[in-house]
Amino acid sequence: MARVGFRKRYAYRKDATRLKLSTKAAAIVLLVNILLVIMFGSMVLLHFEKHKNPRVNTYGDAVWLTWVTITTVGYGNNYPVTTAGKWTIVVIMILGVGMLTSYFSLRSAKKVRDVQTKRKGLNVKISSRDHYVVLGWNERAPSLLENLRKLLEPERTAVLLMCDLEEQPFDDDYIFYMRGRPTSERDLKRANVSEARVAILLANDDPETSGSDIDAKTVLTALTIHSLNPAVRMTAEVLESENIHHLELAGVNEVLDSNLVLGSLLARSAKSFGLIGFVTQIMTAEPSEGLTRVQVDDEIAGMPVERREEYLLEELHMLPLALNSHGEIRRYSRDMELTPGDFIVVISRPKTPEP
Repeated sequence: MARVGFRKRYAYRKDATRLKLSTKAAAIVLLVNILLVIMFGSMVLLHFEKHKNPRVNTYGDAVWLTWVTITTVGYGNNYPVTTAGKWTIVVIMILGVGMLTSYFSLRSAKKVRDVQTKRKGLNVKISSRDHYVVLGWNERAPSLLENLRKLLEPERTAVLLMCDLEEQPFDDDYIFYMRGRPTSERDLKRANVSEARVAILLANDDPETSGSDIDAKTVLTALTIHSLNPAVRMTAEVLESENIHHLELAGVNEVLDSNLVLGSLLARSAKSFGLIGFVTQIMTAEPSEGLTRVQVDDEIAGMPVERREEYLLEELHMLPLALNSHGEIRRYSRDMELTPGDFIVVISRPKTPEP
């Protein structure tokens, strides 16, 4: 009964200690104990071996023998010759090897937990500034993230995905993943939305939720983001066209109605075959190519028409298509007047290498 009682007390004490010590604290305790075994074990070993073993005649020799014993390297150049020294090595081996193995096992387990935590998006807090935040998840999200990575990786702009999924849905080391609710102010603060440059709001795919309810959550997310960072540029996806106005009132700069755009493209392609391939090629081109825009500054606005055309076509290698002036989009023409703040929609092509 006494033995059983001792075992129960020992098991209880061991479990209580395990609960009290964090992984980091346990690793520190193990490391300190290893150092103590090396320090004091070497002193005891030197006491028995000095003047009797020419290979262990200094404290450094004893430390070396203790270390190769604990690490199980066993070079064979140093070894004890006295009986007391051999027993000392046995004790050092029992204590040191066990603690060193436990230390590395603990560190490995922590690494595994860190990887699992990262994949689950838990305990993540972003300190990046001027970054892009993608909020929500649907079947279009992988393509969006892949294109963002291609566009932003050259300039090393951080991209954060935040959605309420149990594990990271997009496996890419360049994309940070944080599990959270886009409508939650606390989670948006963890994503450092107040310092973000752009926020992209996706319409979550949920067959059990109506389009109006999904759009309502998108509006709520936009309002929360706007309260944290009024200067952030927001692009949002809408499922029902009548909710576009609500998103604009919530501070969203651009709203994409996928059903309207895709339906129109399909209809026009049926009438003018080949449009889908052309649009797809433009939108999936490399970062240096495809559809983009050029901001009109004082220099461009003050250029003569001939100089402007030469600058766009020959120097920037861009073909102008349309002009956005004060929110109104017009087909580009050579004789139109440009003002600072406008932007020109262009098709960019790579520069031809000089011979």
